[in-house]
Amino acid sequence: MIPPPLHIKVLGVAFNSFHFFGILGYSSGVLLGIFLSYSLGLPVYIIFLMSGIGALTFFLLAALAKVLTNEETIVYYHHEIAIVLLCGIVLRTIGFPLFPYLDITILGIGIFLAFGRLGCFSMGCCHGKPSKFGIQYGPDHVRAGFGWYYQDITLSPVQLIESAYAFLIVITGTILLNHKAAPGTILVFYTAFYGGLRYFMEFFRGDAERPYKLGLSEAQWTTLLLMIVFYVFALMGRLPLYPWHTGILILILTASLYMIVRGRKDPVYRLFMPGHVKELASGLNQISRDNTLAGIPEYIPDQEISVYRTRLGLCISNGRYTTGALTINFYTVSSINKKLPLTKRAVTSLATLLRTIGHHHPSFQIEEIRNQIFQIFFVD
Repeated sequence: MIPPPLHIKVLGVAFNSFHFFGILGYSSGVLLGIFLSYSLGLPVYIIFLMSGIGALTFFLLAALAKVLTNEETIVYYHHEIAIVLLCGIVLRTIGFPLFPYLDITILGIGIFLAFGRLGCFSMGCCHGKPSKFGIQYGPDHVRAGFGWYYQDITLSPVQLIESAYAFLIVITGTILLNHKAAPGTILVFYTAFYGGLRYFMEFFRGDAERPYKLGLSEAQWTTLLLMIVFYVFALMGRLPLYPWHTGILILILTASLYMIVRGRKDPVYRLFMPGHVKELASGLNQISRDNTLAGIPEYIPDQEISVYRTRLGLCISNGRYTTGALTINFYTVSSINKKLPLTKRAVTSLATLLRTIGHHHPSFQIEEIRNQIFQIFFVD
């Protein structure tokens, strides 16, 4: 797949792709809100008020995040929750019905997200994990902030999948609204069906910026929390209650319990979380120039060799030597974390990761030179 452009030209003026799709998404959301309010017989001017609140909230949160992190950070769920809450407060204050307008507001947010993910795809943010099919980002995207260790590696196009799904949700929600769905239905529908996809798509996300807790990402915990809160409101009679809401909540709860239990019984999967992959790549980049050997490597405990230790306790070193016309790249891996024992299966998965980020030859050989101390060889 051809890398997307970082800039889009309109009438000879080049726009940052992320900003271009953001403006397009916001404009589309406003137009959709006007159409829906008109078709439902609601005062259209309230949509302009909701749109203004949404834009102001978006920029205030983005500015606050930049002050706190010194980076331009946009977290979708933070903005969605803040906008819906503030719009709800304003609607209550001015005496307008809450859920008819929040149903429209969430669809406007949804179409903004659908276009926004196209911007993410263009810039390379919110990207997927390595896969056989997908998109590759080159040096131009790296200079724009894309993770350097995934340059020229095929990644799953999760941004496009999420964008297409968000468009589908908005279309479905628009049809439901025009067929006189009960107030609050679209709010529940969007939260459940977008949240369900987002929860499972997180397992395929490869960007390293999001925090994890107990094996689940921040977005997954947020999805679970929103699903529970809305379900409680539905049980209280504040929102409509539907069987599909119950089904999706049970599915997400089951998956969450499985991941938490898995993390306790088999913590090795944490080695392959996006943040640890980035840390591992950075560590290898740091030591790679120090460990080039002239002869065939042997494991010598007292040997002067640079070893990188990750926060999970994985110790890794690498080197390179030549024999005839062949170049052998090798890695020595072990773990000092008793709760993270290395097995042949785990090292095989680790070798697959190293093959990808190191751009090595597909085949490799693994040798256990001591108890849970392994060497991985690539013939390049």
